[in-house]
Amino acid sequence: MKKTRNWLFALIASLGFLSGCATTPPASFYTLNPLAMTHEQVLDVALLVERVTIPPTIDRPQMVRQHGADQVVFDEFHRWAAPLRYEMTRVIAMNLATLLGTSRVGTYPETTHLRGENNLYRVQVDATRIAATLGEAVLFDATWRVYPKDAPVAKSGRTNITIPTTDSSNNALAAAYSEALLRVSHDISLAIRELQQNP
Repeated sequence: MKKTRNWLFALIASLGFLSGCATTPPASFYTLNPLAMTHEQVLDVALLVERVTIPPTIDRPQMVRQHGADQVVFDEFHRWAAPLRYEMTRVIAMNLATLLGTSRVGTYPETTHLRGENNLYRVQVDATRIAATLGEAVLFDATWRVYPKDAPVAKSGRTNITIPTTDSSNNALAAAYSEALLRVSHDISLAIRELQQNP
């Protein structure tokens, strides 16, 4: 009788566990996308995006959403398909390639051979604040530097923008991230054009 009761309890516990597993929703994964349009004035330059840093709070697989002024939410079921720093580096590089009309673009450390190219510009981006609020906007505040080849002094700037989301979905939140990166890329491309005109 005791063995039967123990077996019954084990069966109920197993069914409860399986039921819990069955109701767990699958995770969704998101990527960032380059949005730049081709610029009419092509530059004969090479670009190396050396680094993109982001706040430690955001640097994780989960999508991080702002909740009020001093609270964040880590969404276990909505995640980035690749490390967010890698995604941002890739998208900025692709945006710059389109905006400046050059195919000589790479990211560090994958394409260090570009260091030997003529008219090389090295790009560094440090995002100091990123706050994404579902159904509202993505706030993106970043400083960036552009180094002409072998130059110890950079041209620097700051892009501080808020991109409204089109709806309350996580897809819209990821799209707002991509739009923010386009604005950063655009500002960097203008700095590179200025350096080309006034070396």
